[in-house]
Amino acid sequence: MWWTGNGQRLLFLRRAGWGNSELQLYSWDTRSAPAIILKTHDLITGCQLASTTLICLHEASSQPRRIVQINTDTGVLTTLFDPNPSFHKLRKGSVERLHWTNDVGIESFGDLVLPRNRPRNGKMPLIVVQYLTRGFLRGGVGDEYPIFPFAEQGFAVLSLQRPADYYTTVKDGSVRTALEAQVLNQRNWNDRRSVQSALIKGIELVVSRGNIDTKRIGITGLSDGVSTVQFALVNSPGLFAAASISTGFQEPKSTQIYGGSAWAKQLVAMGYPPLNEDQTEFWLNTSIERNIDKINLPILMQVSDNEYLMAMESYGILKAYNRPTELYVFPNENHIKNGPAHRLAIYARNIHWFKFWLEREEDASIQKSSPYERWDSLASRKDKVP
Repeated sequence: MWWTGNGQRLLFLRRAGWGNSELQLYSWDTRSAPAIILKTHDLITGCQLASTTLICLHEASSQPRRIVQINTDTGVLTTLFDPNPSFHKLRKGSVERLHWTNDVGIESFGDLVLPRNRPRNGKMPLIVVQYLTRGFLRGGVGDEYPIFPFAEQGFAVLSLQRPADYYTTVKDGSVRTALEAQVLNQRNWNDRRSVQSALIKGIELVVSRGNIDTKRIGITGLSDGVSTVQFALVNSPGLFAAASISTGFQEPKSTQIYGGSAWAKQLVAMGYPPLNEDQTEFWLNTSIERNIDKINLPILMQVSDNEYLMAMESYGILKAYNRPTELYVFPNENHIKNGPAHRLAIYARNIHWFKFWLEREEDASIQKSSPYERWDSLASRKDKVP
């Protein structure tokens, strides 16, 4: 919020609309009701007041970030600086905002990106990218799953917004602290079930259009998005034909050991059993290790060297049971990978991975020392797993 120079008017931004997907700019003179001067589904952030105008960062679904000026009387946006002036010349897939409600009544939304060139007589594979879809559709949280390049390769892409936390459904005032909210979210995996419902219903809405091949659906994620992937693989087995993740799955041992003692303490406070208690029942609904019989899809792991130990338990189990999986570790990286060469390699590998597993296509320009020989071998082994 910002007071204008004379302190007589207050400007403020708030979220509203379906699932808080809309951003609204208000002007309030304190003598009458606040008035909306701008409504948008775009992302506006980093604003600073300059006299009676706002200088902000702005981005839209198919428009990268730029600097704009907002007239605080009319709400009109004027571009001050566009660092990507030629981007609008690129031909891109279409974007459509979708709305739905999950099983516990939480409003959910996502952006459906369809390729420019669509099969005339066939159906398209679908890739789910998570877990925020506000502003420019780049590569999901962590920016590793390039949405428009996926679409250019013939994939439909559902960019999914994570729904509000489960605890927000409790309206009686009984949830008063952050810890109480976390405990309620964790109890019986309430929040994960809510996110799973939003994911499934979003996919069903896209599939209802009639142009998606339900046998060729891929899923991706980083951080909380990986938790969504993990819960979906265990609780909706067979729905996804391929997956790619950017951080390790949570497993009974590695979560509280390699995640560090501070995180272990926080998890126990939320309701995770400590390591000196029986883990069996708690992990039945989410552990890859405890549900290995349900897992028979190719899983690509591209993780940082700062976090790779968290991935080793599930990776080891998948390899031991001959499941098709590959692990790449990127040096000198953290939770969000920032190295330009690393980011480019991750983009390319994700495109090749889903082209291979969802379309069985190989890039002829890649040399013979490419991963395709390994992937062919993994595919052969996958077909032999009952």
